[in-house]
Amino acid sequence: LNGIAKLFESMESKSWKESGHSESGSQVNKIPLLTMEGTVLLQINVIAKQKQESSLSFVRSLRERGFVPKPYLLGILLSLGRISQFEKQVFSLLEEMVLLSYTRQNLSNPCKSWLPHRKASAKDIECGFSDLVSRSCHWDIVLQSLVQLGTKLIGTGSAAVKDLNMSPLHDTKEWQNPHFKKALLGVNLIYDLFETHDAVRGEILKICQQEIMKSAPHAIFYIHLLGRLCLRCNKAV
Repeated sequence: LNGIAKLFESMESKSWKESGHSESGSQVNKIPLLTMEGTVLLQINVIAKQKQESSLSFVRSLRERGFVPKPYLLGILLSLGRISQFEKQVFSLLEEMVLLSYTRQNLSNPCKSWLPHRKASAKDIECGFSDLVSRSCHWDIVLQSLVQLGTKLIGTGSAAVKDLNMSPLHDTKEWQNPHFKKALLGVNLIYDLFETHDAVRGEILKICQQEIMKSAPHAIFYIHLLGRLCLRCNKAV
């Protein structure tokens, strides 16, 4: 799986370079390769169901040695995340990677035990997820996993807001809290998905409604998300 990811990274680098700097031209030239990548992700999902132990070993190896969150590798993980046997391990790995990257961002001398995760900076993760959303137009297999990942990232916001009496979104000091940053990354991820995909808009609005009605601490992030959607995507909402 690592070899497949590296192969497509190499093919992308060559293809993007050959397409030049014309935005319209580059988009046209990207479509065949992105479509092929999506087909391979679908096949990986099918094969992983048959070779479960090997797939779990792949996820464990990424946890142990760390990895740079490039789009295709993230796509492979989210493709595996569609399989119930791998769901917990995959999303736990991604959530841990995000939280550690934001925690490390606030420390001048991170713990040595985090060494494998130093490969993933907060900027790498944010760029990787943003790129993944645009590619999901051609990688259908990862779309539902992206929505699920966004809700999981937001859900952990409860750890940061449950004891506060005011909205964290208006307290810039609290924005430095890694749990806040993690939850806001989830908000941005779901917002981008709503803008990009008609297919998940109804589901996202339903999730917002359900989470706000629960009145859980992290509901403030869904209120923030819904407010952004009403302002920027009011016709769709």
